[in-house]
Amino acid sequence: MKLLSAAPANGLPSFPIALLRQVLSAIGEGSRRGEWGAKLDPYRTATILMGSITHMIITWLLYRRPENLSKATKPMVDQLLKLVEPAEPSTTTPRKRKASPRAGSNQKLPARL
Repeated sequence: MKLLSAAPANGLPSFPIALLRQVLSAIGEGSRRGEWGAKLDPYRTATILMGSITHMIITWLLYRRPENLSKATKPMVDQLLKLVEPAEPSTTTPRKRKASPRAGSNQKLPARL
């Protein structure tokens, strides 16, 4: 299989890296479009998505469970997609933050201990 046999200079197969780039791109684009939270860490999210699917595939290869891999993936992907849904808007008003002393201000800073 050519996709798995072609290895770049770092020794890693190029197929998983290409897939990771596509997933990261999709997550970043979704954040820019507002489809899910902008504070979502694309690398962490890609790791959760790809790791979960990989785990299911490995379990299927070892134990042939679940019997129908395609059918079993849908509920898992639905659950994973809930992780990236934007949070519901808050109904409370945000609290105001206390102003912190700025550089060059005349407020005294505590002495070091």
